[in-house]
Amino acid sequence: MNDATHAAYGAYLRSLADAMLLRDWHVVLSRTPADDDSRAQVSRHAGKNQVEISLGKEWLVLSPEQRRQTATHELLHAHTARLCRTMRRYADQAEGDVVRYVKTAFDDEEEILIDTLARVIAPALPLPPELP
Repeated sequence: MNDATHAAYGAYLRSLADAMLLRDWHVVLSRTPADDDSRAQVSRHAGKNQVEISLGKEWLVLSPEQRRQTATHELLHAHTARLCRTMRRYADQAEGDVVRYVKTAFDDEEEILIDTLARVIAPALPLPPELP
């Protein structure tokens, strides 16, 4: 992704974050691509209101609607960051098969929740910029 495209998508993510009531969050668009098969991925930074979003290698071939929904999905992780941090703290203090099961189930359910919310919220948000 060239510098102009990176800047345009960084500004787009910021505008979505503002619309999603994440004005107090620092949103960083990574220059490192997401894992091979991911459209995008997010890293939450513990103790900070900061997310770093990496876009997948196929990002620019997605439709504008798919890019909007994917960006919305990744930003929604900021809204669940504190809940997830609390769960991880608990899981780090406990051990055993039940804790591993609960952690895995929690992570799966968080993804389902965020994906559902993204499908509901994204259509009300602006589409990404059209770039030459």
